[in-house]
Amino acid sequence: MRLFFLIVAFSCTKLFAYPSVHVDTLIDFSHQDSLSLKKELIIMQRILSNDQFWSAILETDFYCTNQRILHAYRNRKSEYPKKRKDRHNYSNQEIYDLLWFGDDEIGSPKDGVLNFKLQVKIFEPNKNGTVTHGSTNRNTLIISSSPTTRINSPKQGVYACHLIHEYMHVLGFKHKHNTPSKNEKKCGGVDVPLRIQQLAKKFV
Repeated sequence: MRLFFLIVAFSCTKLFAYPSVHVDTLIDFSHQDSLSLKKELIIMQRILSNDQFWSAILETDFYCTNQRILHAYRNRKSEYPKKRKDRHNYSNQEIYDLLWFGDDEIGSPKDGVLNFKLQVKIFEPNKNGTVTHGSTNRNTLIISSSPTTRINSPKQGVYACHLIHEYMHVLGFKHKHNTPSKNEKKCGGVDVPLRIQQLAKKFV
């Protein structure tokens, strides 16, 4: 396994006006993967610097339970502390604030920086025939993504929006069900990570 470390910080024209992006770790990225990532990070920063994106978060419907319980399932060897199940239902404003302030565990809390640990991973087909495009490890907070369907997708912004989706997992939000259609059926609509991804797509 090749391990690359890259720190990428994008700052906007207005100092501290919008959240910035910080990539701390890259695992198994080829040269092509890195080039694609660089382009997608620019798109992500553009989304995060769009006032309409933030307004949409406040105005949208989050149908599923908006609880941050992913971190409660960590094992003893986790790089981050196990947390009690957060039964609090987060409001639109609270979801907005978590994302805006980059309130993750990788960097300093509430520093206005979205911190990422990224990995390239080729996923084996699932037994039910579905395809996994990416995942977030709750113990390491490493986001693994498919090089073909996400990182090097021919469609601009796919990887950027995927990373924003996975970042909501980093913040602790969990799917009701991993399959989008089943998740929607269980919830009456999409949950926090899926909804944020849908909103981001509108501003690519």
